[in-house]
Amino acid sequence: MHEHLSAISAMKTFIIAGQLDGLREPAVWMEEHVATPGLPGDWEPYVTQMRRYAGEAASARHLVFAAASVSEMARVCGDCHEANGAEVGLGNIGSPPADNQDVRTQMRRHLWAVNRMWQGLIGPSDSAWTGGSEVLAVVRVKASDIARAPNEEPQVSYLIKRLREIGAAGSEATSRESRSVLYGELLSLCADCHTWTGGGPGN
Repeated sequence: MHEHLSAISAMKTFIIAGQLDGLREPAVWMEEHVATPGLPGDWEPYVTQMRRYAGEAASARHLVFAAASVSEMARVCGDCHEANGAEVGLGNIGSPPADNQDVRTQMRRHLWAVNRMWQGLIGPSDSAWTGGSEVLAVVRVKASDIARAPNEEPQVSYLIKRLREIGAAGSEATSRESRSVLYGELLSLCADCHTWTGGGPGN
């Protein structure tokens, strides 16, 4: 299960970075990985779903579709954990960075929110999901601060606005299915914004 989590997390990171080719290796591994012998029978349907979504991600030709598949994989993880009473250590990412009005801090708050919502899906954890959503909804980043050129600001501004809308909608979403849809869009928006601004992981 730890290997599964590592593979899914790697796929998420590649999507956020806008690297569709990079996620194929962990996606193929997940699709082809043989379940550990002795795995409880109640887990098998969830493992089957995970492998199906991994195959969809591996063959996706656009990050939007890959992001949706990876988000569904996280949801299935959460469904399996809840159905089988599995205790999942979410890790301690602490409190969100202080809400200072500077780009670096606001982007760290944005990343904190994305990771917290991810934990909320996989846990599953309502508090993690809601906490991340609430922070995402109020992240204060201006297009003029991160766009590479003035003519790109309208597109970047739209992406920032949509990110906040997803945060607000996430705070109200109660089903994991609706949360997965929102998170899939969030991942693809992150990738789009990093493409437009030349930012993101590794930059």
